[in-house]
Amino acid sequence: MTLTSSRGWSTLLALFALTAPVGRADEDADPSDTPPAQRQIPTLERSRESVSSLVEMLLRRADALFSGSRSYDAPTGSYVMLGGKFTFRRSEDGDNEQTPITRAKIHLPKTEERLQLLIERDIEGTTTSDSQREAQVESGQATADNNPYLALRALTAKTLKLQLSADAGVRMRSPPDPFARLRATRTFTAGAWQIPIAETLLARQSEPFSATSEIAFLRGLTQDTALGFTTNATWRESLRGFDLSQTANLAWLISDRHLAALELAAYGTTQPTLQDTAYSVALRYRRKVLTDWLLLEVRPEIVYPRNQDFRALPSVVLQLEVYFGANYLPPLR
Repeated sequence: MTLTSSRGWSTLLALFALTAPVGRADEDADPSDTPPAQRQIPTLERSRESVSSLVEMLLRRADALFSGSRSYDAPTGSYVMLGGKFTFRRSEDGDNEQTPITRAKIHLPKTEERLQLLIERDIEGTTTSDSQREAQVESGQATADNNPYLALRALTAKTLKLQLSADAGVRMRSPPDPFARLRATRTFTAGAWQIPIAETLLARQSEPFSATSEIAFLRGLTQDTALGFTTNATWRESLRGFDLSQTANLAWLISDRHLAALELAAYGTTQPTLQDTAYSVALRYRRKVLTDWLLLEVRPEIVYPRNQDFRALPSVVLQLEVYFGANYLPPLR
């Protein structure tokens, strides 16, 4: 909800990624072009309406580039991302790791953008961040899987205010692992809070059926900061129970080239008994290195897994991302 994006914190960051362009458009507008009725609206009310429109628009267009990969699958331009992730640990906690990263979303124009070609790595949740997945692996709640998924997605028009999508694809490994996925998303508004929800049904050849429910509560605190709380529950037929996670995120748009976010999370399961499996804290810093196409993320994080008697397992992740495509990231300034 990953505010990415859930995300999850990623969607929270996207809330403010386009603040400046919208404000600039208001400042540059010719007063003579404004209808008389609109000119009579008090400044405070007009500002409130502008912010409300901005939040709603950005939730629909949460960009999956600068704000991270989890963004409630909001539509973006076509792009391909290649990169690498380098994880550094203490010698007593394990070996350092180097992991390639591949992600892509390619709109098929002749289908009126109703079909997309996808390459992604997390096919269950829309808000699970990289640090959350790494914590779940450390706790034994999930297994490490660096094999990307290739899929064809069909998008439907919004029905009853729901965005529906259906995916069919294969995990690229030997032997291949085909899957099918159905997802429904919707965003509600309650005062100053935006409440995105998502439901994902997933069937894979290698694993029994699973269903993931996600809900997030997102709120802008200032022009540059946002707060979010995300709950994720995944039912697994193999366990006859749920994997659970609860995340709190504080995001800060430092400038048009810098983002930072603090993420606190707790994890648990319901089988064989209801118990906590891990806790984690992560600080994410993302920076545009070269214009919009080369990004660097530095992510110090600490995981406290039950299977290690909640002993602190610190690590530092360096992630480099190179993007190819056009119009995948609207200008920030």
